[in-house]
Amino acid sequence: MRQRQAIPLRSALASAACVGLVVGCGGAAPAPREGRVGDGEKPAVAARPEVVPMTESDVGAMSEYDVAKVMKDARAGLGDCIARAAELRAYVEGGLEVTLHVGKGGRVLNVLPTRSTLGDRDAERCILSHLAKQPWPAPVGGKVGTVRQEFDFAARGRAASTMPGGWLSAAGGRAKERLASCGEGPLSVTAYVDTDGKLLSAGAATTEPAVLGQLDCAARALAEVTFPSPGSWHGKVTITR
Repeated sequence: MRQRQAIPLRSALASAACVGLVVGCGGAAPAPREGRVGDGEKPAVAARPEVVPMTESDVGAMSEYDVAKVMKDARAGLGDCIARAAELRAYVEGGLEVTLHVGKGGRVLNVLPTRSTLGDRDAERCILSHLAKQPWPAPVGGKVGTVRQEFDFAARGRAASTMPGGWLSAAGGRAKERLASCGEGPLSVTAYVDTDGKLLSAGAATTEPAVLGQLDCAARALAEVTFPSPGSWHGKVTITR
């Protein structure tokens, strides 16, 4: 398993200004004037200092060191997720990009499979669940921190043949109709098809938290589609909505 980290960090800068008539920045207080105020003069009135409220940024930074430590500890569990999938489907392979949004105290707000070509929803769910349970560090200087992780998994057996987009033919329209029945929003489904054009397994991905609840439906929906035969071995294709 090869993983790549891309952890966006955002720094915050704070500035302070010294405002006032009685005491200046770095200077001494002026001596008071003696005597009464003369005709035509008005007593000096101290200006009201401008108050600028300090607000917490919505986006916080995540410690690269702490995130790397969490991922190191999580590797064994991630490997188990793929091993279980490979016991049933040795052809499963591909890439998975995961985006986690972490709130205060290290609480995981959501875990998105933003890109996946695994083609196995069970394996994807297992990986996402395992990452969500990890003790992530709290974001610094903001309410929500973002962690992105990319994984590549090799097939334990013979990998499926990647089919070109034109291979779908009329089945592509039917597949998109079935995906539309699950709801709206951006998602992609990667499917494995046997030599008779029947669905073997499928996985799904989305970049929108609101679409997360549709991914199981999307992975199941293609079971009702008859695909062209990929030839003498399993085929693999990705369909977007």
